[in-house]
Amino acid sequence: MLRPVRWRRAGALLLGAIALQAQAATINVTTTNQEVTNDGDCSLQEAIFAVNFQASLAIDPANLNGPPITTGCTAGNGVSDTIVLQAGQVYQVSGIIQDQHNFAGMSANPMIIRPVIIEGNGARLERVGGLNIRAFVVGETAQGVTVDGTPYSGTGSLTIRNLHIKGFQARGGNGNDGGGGGAGMGGAIYNTQTLLIENSTFEANTATGGSGSVSTTDAGGGGGGLGGDGGNLA
Repeated sequence: MLRPVRWRRAGALLLGAIALQAQAATINVTTTNQEVTNDGDCSLQEAIFAVNFQASLAIDPANLNGPPITTGCTAGNGVSDTIVLQAGQVYQVSGIIQDQHNFAGMSANPMIIRPVIIEGNGARLERVGGLNIRAFVVGETAQGVTVDGTPYSGTGSLTIRNLHIKGFQARGGNGNDGGGGGAGMGGAIYNTQTLLIENSTFEANTATGGSGSVSTTDAGGGGGGLGGDGGNLA
């Protein structure tokens, strides 16, 4: 009589484990371009949005508060979705991804607000051009946040495996009329939640504070942490 009971319990536990495992999605990145479009490809930026939305959606860079656009990425599906980069490829980024919920600003990718693993497969993520941008921001959005009614809330965690991250830089804004310079934080990654790095390389990433200024009158605007300069007294 005891034996069937044991088997039923084991089966229930096994089914529970399978259901939990099925929640995680694998999202294959199909282009090295830095882009957020509805062209059917799946970029790294669109893959992060797919995790954040738990759907094949992204914030429309031309209409931030409008309906999300549909991308070619597999939808994120729960616990520690995995974004897979193409082996050995170079992902060059030069622009700022429009994400109104990214409190750190000036980033090459959307802020990560759900658990995700990025499997680099030996690829390189590299900043090119003159903009001060960081590679990743790991943060959170409050419960109930939406983008035109579509849920967009959660707490991020990021695991990076087998990825080369090169040349990113953050710089605080300059002070003006006697104001101090802003802090430059998170040259490669600005993290306020959970971050795990495995078998990866960081090369020539920097974070620099903004320059202070001198004034013979009262102090003016301090430099911003998001990279903006302080304002004038007048």
